[in-house]
Amino acid sequence: MGKLRLDEKSRKSVKLVPPSHLAVLFVSKSDINETHLFNLLKHSAAHGINHVSFYDPWGILASKKTTFLADAEAYFKENNTAVSIVLDFAPPAAGTATKYLHLSILGPDSGKSSLVDACRKLSHNPNPITTADIDAELAENSIFEPDFVLKVGNLSTLAGYPPWSLRVSEIYNIKALPTIISGDYFGSLMAEYDKRDRRIGR
Repeated sequence: MGKLRLDEKSRKSVKLVPPSHLAVLFVSKSDINETHLFNLLKHSAAHGINHVSFYDPWGILASKKTTFLADAEAYFKENNTAVSIVLDFAPPAAGTATKYLHLSILGPDSGKSSLVDACRKLSHNPNPITTADIDAELAENSIFEPDFVLKVGNLSTLAGYPPWSLRVSEIYNIKALPTIISGDYFGSLMAEYDKRDRRIGR
């Protein structure tokens, strides 16, 4: 898909509604660049996005989750971003900023097997299983439903992203993240989301 661009006048006159939860799904190892992701988090915070999830099927980011979080927080401080990053929905640390960006880092263990495990656990419940029950069970494993998914890479695959969580998500394919993720570029992604007619099954 082509990249949407907004000129200066359009950006000032149009109020875009951002997704509450943005997910970034990688289908190629070579596209994973931590500096790009820190920059993406910074723009997400600036646009009022509440939750960002990163997924790669090799577990590259999940294997260094704590280090990644510390480096992202350091990047925010260097760039004067007055927002604290909190893993998933854990209670924020004392003395952190009053604004938070929730971050989930998913890997191969977050895929189909998580859904199977959730259903197996819920099968012991004597009450009928509801969609809310499954959502709550997956949330225990940091799996939440994104509003907007950026699929990064050329392969036509979702690379095992947790399938239950993509029921009504909007998916946008990009070949690669740019070397520098500018405000204009991120704004064009938000414009792409904003123009979608989200019927949520209706």
